[in-house]
Amino acid sequence: MTEAYVEGHSLDRWKGILEDRFIRGDLDFVQYSGQRQALERQGIAAYVRLWVVLGRRTFTSDPSPWNVLLTPTTGGLQPSIIDLHSIHDGGTPLYVFQTLEEMFGNRDEVREHVLCPGILDALGRTSGVRFLEAVRVAIEAQGEVRERVGLSPFTSSIRAISRFLASLPDRIPDAPAPQLTALTLCQ
Repeated sequence: MTEAYVEGHSLDRWKGILEDRFIRGDLDFVQYSGQRQALERQGIAAYVRLWVVLGRRTFTSDPSPWNVLLTPTTGGLQPSIIDLHSIHDGGTPLYVFQTLEEMFGNRDEVREHVLCPGILDALGRTSGVRFLEAVRVAIEAQGEVRERVGLSPFTSSIRAISRFLASLPDRIPDAPAPQLTALTLCQ
């Protein structure tokens, strides 16, 4: 970690560029959605890699899409995380998942096409599946307690993780994360 100027635009700025292209008709809905999800996956993966670098015990309470800068490089957009003033202990897999879910959107589309795949992009298939299975078990336990006191049992999160894990093909090795370039976004 260092304090320095970082080149690039925020993840939200890149998503705004995509949205403008969609509104102008330069992208259809499928292209827009796929490129937006690929950008968000890069942001999720960057935060999960941060968690790994911090020893899998420490995380940030502010993993905002505004705090991920994506810089164009010859190999695609390179993510950098800025504004790490809210790093603290207690970064369990459940905390990491729920914090990212809250900041990036707790819709099924985000959980299944951004959050879960982004975790696998960062951790690899085997470790990523273990992470998601541990999160599912923890959410189920938390959900049972919440249900007993009349609160929502996190059914959507449990269902999304289960669907994502069930959709993974058997015996397929880790695949590289989808990379977008500035050229792709600005064409």
